Amino acid sequence: METMGDTLKKERIRQKKDLQTISLDTKIEKKKLKALEENNFQIFDSPVGTKGFIQIYSQYLNLNPEKILAIYRRDFGEKKEKHKIYTPKKEERKALPWKYFYLLIPLLLLISTLAYLYTQFSDFQNPPELKIIEPKNNIVVQEEIVEIKGITDDDAILEIGNSKIPVNTNGEFATNVSMKLGDNTITLRATSARNPARETIEILYITYEPPEEEIEPEEEEEKKIDKVTLNVKVKNNPTWVEVIVDDQLILAQVLQPGYENDFQANRNVSVNTSILQNVEVEINGEQRGLSSETFEIRCEIVEDELECQ
Repeated sequence: METMGDTLKKERIRQKKDLQTISLDTKIEKKKLKALEENNFQIFDSPVGTKGFIQIYSQYLNLNPEKILAIYRRDFGEKKEKHKIYTPKKEERKALPWKYFYLLIPLLLLISTLAYLYTQFSDFQNPPELKIIEPKNNIVVQEEIVEIKGITDDDAILEIGNSKIPVNTNGEFATNVSMKLGDNTITLRATSARNPARETIEILYITYEPPEEEIEPEEEEEKKIDKVTLNVKVKNNPTWVEVIVDDQLILAQVLQPGYENDFQANRNVSVNTSILQNVEVEINGEQRGLSSETFEIRCEIVEDELECQ
């Protein structure tokens, strides 16, 4: 029948692990590991301590600690012996509490040791904490530089991409990351310093969309008017028309319907007609109406501006 020690040794050999490596990982002395495999429990201080080491060794080999301890109790369990009831003498009764006190000290030390070993083993097995405080995931930013803040184990090795990020004694970290235009994927990796096989990964998705630059409208330069273009059209019926350019009479006659002509002036133009509704006038491309009283219009360049009346 396979003993507890046989089971441990067999599994260790199957996993191709040596006692020295296991001793470094579990913080259990090599000679005690060897003693467990040989079912030699004399080097242990107490059965309680023996069970604690068996549990740690079993968990390290990914065995069920309860089953291994059951095999141990089956083969090497403590025999229950009957004790006679002993009534201490009167003078011994005073010293009795001190005896319990002396027994309590080793027990407390043992419990503290087991608690420490369990804590160390849990820290060794568990991956480090990694929490991103800001920014929030899946956000859109308008800044090219984004600050990432978070918290992890104070002894964890933190990396963003291929860069290591410092972590303070409280496990807090903060760093700036440059964004590229569009979607950005940022990977944060926290690795246990005591067990590099244990790591925690968080991924941030950030979209960088810079604000659109406001284009200031160009101020339109005021156009200086240095000439006048006059267009005259005649419609409906023959009509008498008079045109004056730069104070010189250019035209004064009856024009037939369909007549159209352009006149160029450097200073001023005037148009006069006999039938108001038969004549259309455009000055510098803008249609102008003739006076209904005088049947004429006069436009003149004054200080680079065109004034009509």
